[in-house]
Amino acid sequence: MTRIKIEDYNGNDIVELNLNFEILAQNIVETDDYNVADIDEDEKGEYIRVQLTKPKPPTKPKPATKEEIEGLFVSHGSPVKSKTGARSGYTDTYTMDCPACNAPAEGEGVFCDETGELLKNNFVQCTKCDWNQAS
Repeated sequence: MTRIKIEDYNGNDIVELNLNFEILAQNIVETDDYNVADIDEDEKGEYIRVQLTKPKPPTKPKPATKEEIEGLFVSHGSPVKSKTGARSGYTDTYTMDCPACNAPAEGEGVFCDETGELLKNNFVQCTKCDWNQAS
């Protein structure tokens, strides 16, 4: 019997598989989406840890609040006049390469409803070296 625990990108258990046959960790094919993390042990014995290599896809974007949209066109406390007017947007998360170590950096920003363009960056922080937009 083989036990396999599949974890999300952050190491949280998603599911445990209890198979009625033997699988060796070296026989599990790794892909861009997951890899074999290691063989671990708990009170039930040894199991193979398989970890997703990417964060889960974002959930349905929530619409930005009126304050967030208005905040896009404010500079030093006074409104900025826009020739086209304020665009509607939504807040969502995104991943980019860290400029310091090339590991995934996770961020949040306001995106344009029409084009998906990042209108305002709220924060970005590296998952490996802790670089952030203020670094």
